[in-house]
Amino acid sequence: GDETARSLTEYVAGEAALLAIEGLNRIMEGTALFTPQTGRATYTPLLTLDHAPLDFSKDARSLHAQIRALNPWPKARCTYEGQSLIISGVWGRVNELGFEVGEPGRVLGFDKEKGIGIGTGLGVLWVTTLQLEKRKEMDWRSFINGNQRFIGSRLE
Repeated sequence: GDETARSLTEYVAGEAALLAIEGLNRIMEGTALFTPQTGRATYTPLLTLDHAPLDFSKDARSLHAQIRALNPWPKARCTYEGQSLIISGVWGRVNELGFEVGEPGRVLGFDKEKGIGIGTGLGVLWVTTLQLEKRKEMDWRSFINGNQRFIGSRLE
């Protein structure tokens, strides 16, 4: 998929309201069907900044999912020339990612349609939106224009 935590939250919020109304109407009409839960409740901890660091030795699909899951907060991050670099947008759907080879964390170049390519443990991660520490978020073209040494650099 290409959903982010933000887009899923917005979708679920809209659907939940409709489903709640439908469920309440069925209860009032006496047509509701109740099904007992078969499993135990699970607990998921809240996201923290501890979830934000990107590990480029992981595969591109995992990193793609991590970046989308952490948007809008805490946003995935790595280090570029000693500064925190937030990566908040990626190209494509997970099933569209290839298996090109590149050194993990190395900024390989760019593709006019996909964005900036970064090597991972398996495949290339295509980044579309970035933000340097204390700067505004920008699309990949604007970022490259202002950071011309970025191509070929190594992200930690």
